Amino acid sequence: MIVADANLVAYYYLPGSFQALAQRIIQKDPVWLVPPIMVSEFRNILLGFVRAKQLHKKDAIELAVRVELVFAQRTKGISSAQVMDLAGDSGCSAYDAEYVALAQMMGVELVTNDKPLLNRFPKIAVSLENFLK
Repeated sequence: MIVADANLVAYYYLPGSFQALAQRIIQKDPVWLVPPIMVSEFRNILLGFVRAKQLHKKDAIELAVRVELVFAQRTKGISSAQVMDLAGDSGCSAYDAEYVALAQMMGVELVTNDKPLLNRFPKIAVSLENFLK
């Protein structure tokens, strides 16, 4: 079991240079948990693909719905106090702190390529490459 950030979810579902890594990660650990913010962040990633004309709006909506269904039972709420403490202490956004808070709460790793999170939370955040070692 891991906490996956929105980028890892996007890497898995969308073509790109990290898709093969994301596929290997889900083979190694198929149980990905996410905080509630992931769905909104994933929608925003899809919107970027639509605006860049790399994905049709209809396909983006269908993928968003599919991802929502996949993660419906894997979305876990976290404490607002914990999120605010983590964000305040680390200087990261509340959005990013949600992933860290969930990983801490569940006692699992947060798999991410987010450099600030990797630097600020080295005991809980692990890069895609290092997770596969």
